[in-house]
Amino acid sequence: MTTGSRTEGVRGIGSNGFIRTVGNLTVTGDLVVLGENRALAGTGSFFWEDADSNAEYWAFELPSGTSEHVPVLGVGVGLDGVDLGLFDGITFPTMAVLDADRDSFIAIDHSADDAARLRSNTPLTIESGGAFYLRTSSGEDINLVFGGAFRFRDLADSEAVRLTISNEGDTVTFAQACTWATSAGQLTINSASNFGLHALSGFAILSSSGGNSLHLQCGDAFNFSDKDDGDAVRVTIASATGAIAIGGGASNTADIGAVADQVGIFRHEIGAGNTVLGISQETAVATETDETKFSHKMQVRINGATYFLMLTAT
Repeated sequence: MTTGSRTEGVRGIGSNGFIRTVGNLTVTGDLVVLGENRALAGTGSFFWEDADSNAEYWAFELPSGTSEHVPVLGVGVGLDGVDLGLFDGITFPTMAVLDADRDSFIAIDHSADDAARLRSNTPLTIESGGAFYLRTSSGEDINLVFGGAFRFRDLADSEAVRLTISNEGDTVTFAQACTWATSAGQLTINSASNFGLHALSGFAILSSSGGNSLHLQCGDAFNFSDKDDGDAVRVTIASATGAIAIGGGASNTADIGAVADQVGIFRHEIGAGNTVLGISQETAVATETDETKFSHKMQVRINGATYFLMLTAT
């Protein structure tokens, strides 16, 4: 390493080609730095590093972090002579771009050894003109960690939400507590195929707060099945008021006929002001001629036919 700064391609510097002391240097031609020659800047330097013959590169060497110097390369406007107060205590090499008034930044650095990160001291937007991917090279997890709400918003309408989660395998898994919520409007989860809601332990819960309705809508059958036995069904429906209602705004005159190995309940409108409980079951209704011992009867719809359930108060 030579002392001073060697220059080439610049005339009028000196016959030995070195600058010993200079206040300002204006170069109108090319300033070429070869090999391990360094240009010093404060307590750092920049130079061409050729130690690796397969990967020579342009190096910016920053100082080790101290109470006075920090290893930060800052890019901004009007930085000269300004006390930013943004990078105190930084010990990992950091590349930071500041905004126009120099009070916020976006930076690439490390939070710890081998822990790279992209960070900002203000809200951060990642914008892409096309598709945007978060991807690991060899199947490691991608962790999104946040202290408050994690929100997805539509670019054209900040109140709208568009979120698509796809997986090339079979399962998208949310571990620990996971809440899907919307402050206004509807929250819709669509699936082109089967949609599964699983709890590894305890319960998988779909709930609605504030007295709002919870709607589960499907184009075909809505199936509940046991995760260990696909043919078994375990369904628990609980209500804080003790009442579970089956209703609907439109008239329902459709029947559910008998299906093997299946029972069902539904709402059936026989006529105006006459909506009754509908029941379907594999076993047919038996004929009984003795009705003398019953005092009351209730009209129901079973397997597509109307019947009276005979009741007694004693």
